[in-house]
Amino acid sequence: MGAFLTKRGQRVHIGQPMNKMLNQDGLINAVSGMGGEQDKQYYSEYQLVEPDWDQLTAAYRTSWIARKIIDIPVRDATREWRAWQAETADIGLIEAEEKRLKLKQKVVQAKIAARLYGGALLYMAAGAGKEDTPLNPETVGQGGLRYVTVLPPHAVTLGAVVTDPRDEWYGHPRYYSLSYTTEGNNNLQIHPSRMVRFDGVRRPDRLAVSGSVQGWEDSALTAVLDEVKRLDMVHSNVASLIFEAKIDIMKIPNLMELVDDPLFETKVFDRLRAAKLGKSNHNALVMDSEEEYEQKTLNFTNLPELMTSFQGAVAGAADIPATRLFGKAPDGMNATGEGDQRNYYDMVAGVQQDMGVCMELLDNCLVRSALGEYPDEVYYEWTPLWQPSANEVASIAKSLTESLTKIKALGIYSTEALEKITTTALTETGAFPGIESAVDEFPMTDEEMDLEEMGVVAGMQEPDVDDQGDEE
Repeated sequence: MGAFLTKRGQRVHIGQPMNKMLNQDGLINAVSGMGGEQDKQYYSEYQLVEPDWDQLTAAYRTSWIARKIIDIPVRDATREWRAWQAETADIGLIEAEEKRLKLKQKVVQAKIAARLYGGALLYMAAGAGKEDTPLNPETVGQGGLRYVTVLPPHAVTLGAVVTDPRDEWYGHPRYYSLSYTTEGNNNLQIHPSRMVRFDGVRRPDRLAVSGSVQGWEDSALTAVLDEVKRLDMVHSNVASLIFEAKIDIMKIPNLMELVDDPLFETKVFDRLRAAKLGKSNHNALVMDSEEEYEQKTLNFTNLPELMTSFQGAVAGAADIPATRLFGKAPDGMNATGEGDQRNYYDMVAGVQQDMGVCMELLDNCLVRSALGEYPDEVYYEWTPLWQPSANEVASIAKSLTESLTKIKALGIYSTEALEKITTTALTETGAFPGIESAVDEFPMTDEEMDLEEMGVVAGMQEPDVDDQGDEE
């Protein structure tokens, strides 16, 4: 018996039983043709078409949807920035150093470039040693972080990727090269430890990163750009339909017979001009008894649902709620969109955590540049995006004070411990701004401490005083 090769390269012998022939993966029905060569889905496959930097730049600059997909997660992640936890004086110095370096603005700029192009860098001018040697943060003294520079991927050339898993820079380039001419130096090589690298959408094949666009990760638009194009085309087509929302139709008798007349065109345009002028002046159209006039109006009833469908596809692809991406109200009865917003904020919190990992060495240099050292108790927290309302803050503060009063009544904590716990708790609620500094500036006197021990301050009892003013 002869043999032939199927589309997928499987050798099948003529006369072979059907149950042995169909041993491919996937659901197959030989009668209906599903899963076989007659099935149109049989030939479907995914192809990767990576947009180049020019295409990504054009999309970002011309499509407001593409721009918002890139910008929104970054600006939401950095909008409230972060809160440093340390001594009050140290916090002021660290925040002043961030302001001097314009760190927030540069992180936003670098992260936006990373999401758009697949990666970006922050160059840290700090520490001792040459640029091609590792950066030791312990060599950074007060004011030692001189500046931070944003470098888009266009500005650097990546060296060979480290493929040894025993190397701490595994999966990263051995160096970044800056091509410029100044003071006779060309192709300056910078060690990766002196760079803060922000990646775009990380690829699962980490070592294959050198095969992506210019050796970087994927752009956040790579998997979304087709949906963005479709929605932009829908918007353009709907806008074009506006010009044809109402069309005037005039039927002229014997039109085809008069086409050969050289004066026909002039007569027709004169006739139409006269009809239009008469309608404009008197809101009435004068016509010959054999002429016909009608208007056709397009029906836009289903267009909103069509546009909403395309918007939902883009929002799902971008992993951004439609309420945030398009500024639209939540869909459905009694819908508030709160669940979508919370899920989105959880995603943004993950973005913040990734940024924190990338900025560990930068923050080490930042604190040392501000304080001259890195105290163990210094750390920061990203400010939550979900901010409670004034009523929610007041309710939290009320519940908290009631709980603290009950804890005090147990008598298992000292006055000093309760003072510290209460001050910290009330500070974190945000209901009493400035309470921590006020407690430090105006501590309780000995007399107030005695009254506190008696329960007067807590409102537990009143001291008994006789006529001479002595306490009983």
